Amino acid sequence: MMKSVVKECEEFWTPSHQQIHVNSNYRPDIDGLRAIAVSAVIIFHVFPTYLTGGF
Repeated sequence: MMKSVVKECEEFWTPSHQQIHVNSNYRPDIDGLRAIAVSAVIIFHVFPTYLTGGF
C-alpha cells in the first residue's frame, strides 16, 4: 500500500535540489559592472549628498 502511494507521489513531485534548465541571456562576465551599478544606487539612496547630480 505504502509503495503505491509513494510511486504515485513521485510522478508529480520534483525535488527542489534538481535544477531546471532555463534558457536565459545571463552574462556572468559583467557581474563586476552590475556590482558597481548596484553599489552606486545603494549609496545614492543611503547617502544622497555624496552622489549629487543625476538626471
